[in-house]
Amino acid sequence: MGQQYNALFVRPSSGHKTFTGKVFETKFFDKDWEWVEEFTDPQSIIIVSSVKTIEKEWRFIVADHNIITGSLYKQRIGGTVSSGKYREILMTSDGIYDNDDVSALALAIEIAKIKYDTDPMYTIDISKTEDGKFHLLEIGSFSCAGLYDCNPKIIVENAARIATREWLEFYPEE
Repeated sequence: MGQQYNALFVRPSSGHKTFTGKVFETKFFDKDWEWVEEFTDPQSIIIVSSVKTIEKEWRFIVADHNIITGSLYKQRIGGTVSSGKYREILMTSDGIYDNDDVSALALAIEIAKIKYDTDPMYTIDISKTEDGKFHLLEIGSFSCAGLYDCNPKIIVENAARIATREWLEFYPEE
């Protein structure tokens, strides 16, 4: 099953994205590693993984540990990865388009419920690999994330609510 690669996937562990995660092929490894060293603090943690073939990717927006909207943003069709064909994943049964959407959303909800010290809004990217399994691909910063076809109205409403709440925590009304 699957393609065999003479390569590794390398990415920073930090959400600061000092460099973009990418596949490092053996023949270009030294050159690629020089690039990583140029943009990365020597104390940084770097994640190294075997290469996986990803069939689909979703982005979900989290506000106060709840998924508020999501979007399919990448899909492999006939061996070709298609970006730019985004579609919103609505948080109602009418908006779930297929079983993959249901599984991706369920995993995102499970992850969002974990209480750890995050920003009140952030992103969760879920992937489906060629073996049919769903994985957490990345937890990312909301403020610099691409929103694809996520619902902007819901995002703005939640961001305004959270910003107002945080403002009032620091500057209570008198």
